[in-house]
Amino acid sequence: MFLSYTDIDKHGKEFAGKLKAQLEQAEYDVFFFDHSAKEHLGRLIWEVLAEEIDNRDAIIVVCTEAIDASRGVEFEYNHALSRDKLVVPLKYDDVIVPSPLTSRVRDSFDDGTYVGKFKSLVESLPNSYREHLDRQKQRHEIKAKFQAQPIVELKPVKPSPRGTLLLQSIVKAYNESSLVQNVSIIENYNPAIHARLSFGQIGIRVPIPRDWIERGNHVILADDFGRAIAGEERNYLQNLWSERVQVIKFPKEEFNFDGFHKILRGLCTSFNPTVLLAPIEKYSEIASWWLHGSSKSQSGIRLALGRPYFVFEDGRELRVYWSNRYVPLDHFVLVDPSATHWIVKPDSDTGGRLTATFVENDKDPNKIDFLVKTVVAADLIDRERVKAFDFA
Repeated sequence: MFLSYTDIDKHGKEFAGKLKAQLEQAEYDVFFFDHSAKEHLGRLIWEVLAEEIDNRDAIIVVCTEAIDASRGVEFEYNHALSRDKLVVPLKYDDVIVPSPLTSRVRDSFDDGTYVGKFKSLVESLPNSYREHLDRQKQRHEIKAKFQAQPIVELKPVKPSPRGTLLLQSIVKAYNESSLVQNVSIIENYNPAIHARLSFGQIGIRVPIPRDWIERGNHVILADDFGRAIAGEERNYLQNLWSERVQVIKFPKEEFNFDGFHKILRGLCTSFNPTVLLAPIEKYSEIASWWLHGSSKSQSGIRLALGRPYFVFEDGRELRVYWSNRYVPLDHFVLVDPSATHWIVKPDSDTGGRLTATFVENDKDPNKIDFLVKTVVAADLIDRERVKAFDFA
């Protein structure tokens, strides 16, 4: 077990230490980073953290007041998510949890309830880990793919109240995870304008027993369906840009804080990007810049609600999105949203980009199917407003 916390505020290390004691009492092998520990002296902090996370099955993130200001914690949960580890955020009182962890929060604690809450968490970990392994298996089996195929008429199944909550949770997880609104201009389908475009589905269809919904709380698994669609949207866009935009190569010696900002400033003179897509393999090096911040310029990096931004001298900012196992990327991409149009055939009932529903299984009357999909086309209007670059 890897225990992640911040010591910037007065509560982080205190409560993490108390949780560590309960975990060890339950015979968990706990990694608890301490700057003063002899075994951690003389080693690069990012190497220690990455190695320990890689060797652990799960990470608990104790989210106290200053969690959003901690570059170390941001590195830890991003590294864990990229390695598909079980990530369990534990929220203190009413603090704002970093956005990548928001949908994973299942409980909170305060000064009066932490003993019982920590005990309950420790007792539930084995079951949470089993469910995590099941979700991993499900994700590999149902990994969404872009499919250009005719839309098939299906028989809808009216959801129960619990089923409705699951569908709403899928849509919420999708909306929180999708980045198309940040990297493109979204338009609803208009046949007078978009008839020339080829539309396809990004979606998944998963059979389940008819009584499965009422047998337990499946929100976490259902949320993964929404996140899977969001991930495949990003893969689709990245593939579109890769086919049309040439990667600019810079000397690897320029991959440092000042060199990187100089390159960004140079590339951004001819257009106005708002997003930087970045390979997760570069995270540890860039995170070390955040920690040591060696530039004398007024540009830099800031964190807001757990989201990293590159900041230029003139006040412009680039929101950074990291790649992961399901959305791989081996170079950097600067994106001006106006370069790409994302055209959606909206859901006929909700008007939203995502359809989440239950339909009859056409092979087994004892089953119904989760159907989660979006029907889209993407059109790169101006390739000059997307810049790809790397270091070699």
